[in-house]
Amino acid sequence: MEYKEGKTGRIFVLRFDHGDDFVSLIHSFVKEKQIKIGYLHVIGAFLASDIVTGPKRPVLPPQPNWTSFSEGWEVLGFGTILWENGEPRIHVHAGLGKGKNTLLGCVRKRADVFLTIEAVITEITDIKACRKFNRKAGVSILDFM
Repeated sequence: MEYKEGKTGRIFVLRFDHGDDFVSLIHSFVKEKQIKIGYLHVIGAFLASDIVTGPKRPVLPPQPNWTSFSEGWEVLGFGTILWENGEPRIHVHAGLGKGKNTLLGCVRKRADVFLTIEAVITEITDIKACRKFNRKAGVSILDFM
């Protein structure tokens, strides 16, 4: 384990509207505001998306297990914001529900908003970090600079 201590920077409150692509808009916003490190909370609903619901098998590097949903699902999510190779890399995990069905996974592709999504982004300052590809894991992970 490694850690660094930082401070709270800017705080942003965002509203996404019906039909918005959450993934592309959050990426654009983070890039525009130059939020280098932070975290976000998300509440609302997605109309449809494909999410990663764990690895197909527990081996490194992992092969993602993609699961699709549609028809409007409630969402509660949390994510981290770091950059890799000059671009924001936003890592969001979300719990989704519809009726008695639930999903938990990583939101990576287009996720269309149903009705509305509210998000709060908290910037973290006084830490130098990024995402860096880890050969052993086969994925990009948090790296302190």
